[in-house]
Amino acid sequence: MHVARDRSGRRRVSEIAMLRRADRQVRVATVWHADRGVADEITELRRLLSNRDAA
Repeated sequence: MHVARDRSGRRRVSEIAMLRRADRQVRVATVWHADRGVADEITELRRLLSNRDAA
């Protein structure tokens, strides 16, 4: 989760991301952005959360 200040100085959530592991490296994948909305990676996040609820 990334928090930033808007033009008026108020803090707001600007981005939500998740960490993805690939080839012994970790990368950040944005799932939601305040200006752009939902990203394609949201599907993977929903799958991961769904699997967690089933346990």
